[in-house]
Amino acid sequence: MIAASLGTRPFHFQDCQKGALDKVAKWMKTNHVQRCINHPLQQSRAKNEEERRQILENYAHYEGRIDRFCIVFPEEVNRPGKCRAPFLAPETR
Repeated sequence: MIAASLGTRPFHFQDCQKGALDKVAKWMKTNHVQRCINHPLQQSRAKNEEERRQILENYAHYEGRIDRFCIVFPEEVNRPGKCRAPFLAPETR
């Protein structure tokens, strides 16, 4: 996590909860960080369509400041060009 690499105490959050990125934005302001990339742990990835929508809403609020990347595991890809990862929009799965 970026917080740990800057010598601050690391923290955890679930980006599928409403307002979860507010904690990140507050940390960014305190530490004079302009942009942050979040890597969610597997257990905090969206498990359903409602959580996926909340994640998209949370990140849209901080567009250009807080980004997210996620590793797609081999078992989440069922054939070339198609992914069943829950965090992707249905049209890209």
